[in-house]
Formats: sequence, C-alpha cells, structure tokens
Amino acid sequence: MTDHNLALTVVAKSDNLEIKITEMSGNTIVKAGKPVTEGKNDMNFYLPGLMHGQYILCGSGKVNGVATKKIFVQ
Repeated sequence: MTDHNLALTVVAKSDNLEIKITEMSGNTIVKAGKPVTEGKNDMNFYLPGLMHGQYILCGSGKVNGVATKKIFVQ
C-alpha cells in the first residue's frame, strides 16, 4: 500500500459537490463535500494507504448532476 495525492480540476456551476472514491467492489475509500464556484476549480485529495488498482471517482451535485470516471493507481 502507498500514500497518494490526487489533483482534480472540475469545471462546474456554483454547487456543493460530493466527491466519492470507491473500490471496484463498491467500498467507499474517500467521501468529501466540496463547495465549487462557477468555472474552473482545483481540488487536491490525500489518499493514504491505497493498493495499486482501479477505482471509481464520482462527483455529484444538485446543480451539476453526476459524473463518474475510472482512475488507476500505480
């Protein structure tokens, strides 16, 4: 297991986003609420002790809807 930092840029409308990172089995690793403003928003997450593999990143908000992305940890 290794500690990782995830840098994420989100282009959105003003909203409160819920960011979740889950294992492929469905277990939630990280869950955080982040307010975003209109336009480009830079976010950083510290991810301690992740195994190498695939994870699902999901961002959701009332205004912006839901977006998911598969991420790979090396």
